[in-house]
Amino acid sequence: MSSQCDLFDISTLTVDEWAVWNIVQWHSGRARAICVKKIASHVFLNERYIRSIIKSLIENHHKPIGSSPGNPPGYYLITDRYELRETRTSLFNRAISIMRRIRAYDPERSESVSRIEGQLNLLKDRI
Repeated sequence: MSSQCDLFDISTLTVDEWAVWNIVQWHSGRARAICVKKIASHVFLNERYIRSIIKSLIENHHKPIGSSPGNPPGYYLITDRYELRETRTSLFNRAISIMRRIRAYDPERSESVSRIEGQLNLLKDRI
């Protein structure tokens, strides 16, 4: 899913973002995911900061990075539509779960939170 345009996008990355991206981009597909601890050992950055860098790479630089909680756990370069769908579904499920927690903490807004949750479910079904 990477393109030659990525070569030009490098100039917009910070040094730390580039260092992390340079590792993750070589871990193509979920089966080749790399754990945060291993990334940290290569770039000498702490794990929490690496997670924030991954977040920035996805949200600000549109890098197709997926994450896997299971075998093997870690981050990887999304390589096909199946992995993209799997990643998006996981994010939708997490967003719905967060909305349910918000509703539990704030019963007065339960109705509006339920509407947002319903909209998320509709969007999820369109994936």
